[in-house]
Amino acid sequence: MTEEITPAELRRLIRYDRSTGDLFWKHRPRSMFADSKQPNSSYHSFKSQYAMRPALVAHKDGGYRYGLVMGIKHYAHRVAYCLHYGRWPEGLVDHIDRDPSNNRIKNLRDTNYLTNSRNQTLATNNTSGTRGVSWMRRAKSWRARITVDGKQVSLGSFKDKQDAINARLEAERKYMGFNND
Repeated sequence: MTEEITPAELRRLIRYDRSTGDLFWKHRPRSMFADSKQPNSSYHSFKSQYAMRPALVAHKDGGYRYGLVMGIKHYAHRVAYCLHYGRWPEGLVDHIDRDPSNNRIKNLRDTNYLTNSRNQTLATNNTSGTRGVSWMRRAKSWRARITVDGKQVSLGSFKDKQDAINARLEAERKYMGFNND
C-alpha cells in the first residue's frame, strides 16, 4: 500500500505520542499557507483551530480513527506506525488487542491479510465460543472446520463440544502454526 505523503512530510505536520497512541497537529510555519499574508488567512484559521490539538480523531464504524492530512484521508493507526518507524507499513496494520482506538505502538504491527484476519473477534452469532466450531441442529452434533489456503477443511462432527474445540485447536497448530497452550 503506498501513501501520497512522505514520512518526512508527515513528521512536519503531526506529533505522535507512542505511550498514549495519540496524534497531535504541530504548529505550521506561515510559508506552508499560500494566503498567509491575509488577515483571515488559512494560516490563522489553522493556528487557532488545530495547532497542538488532537489530530485524526474522526471515528469510523468499528472505532477506527481517521482524518485528512493535506487533503488525503489517512487512518490514525497507519499514521502512528509511519511516524514511529519512519516508513509506511507494507501491509495491514493490525491492532494486537483488537481495540481499533488503541494506537499505542506496542499494540500495532505490520502484517498481511491472513494474519490480520486470524486476529478477529468471534462473530456475534458464534454459539461455541471457538472460531470454526458450530452447532449442527439437524445432526445434533458439533462441527469443526478450518480454512486453509482459502479452502474449507472439515475436521469432523462431534457429539461433545469439547472434542470439536480440541479438533479445531489441533488443526490451528498443524495448519497455521498457532500454539494455543
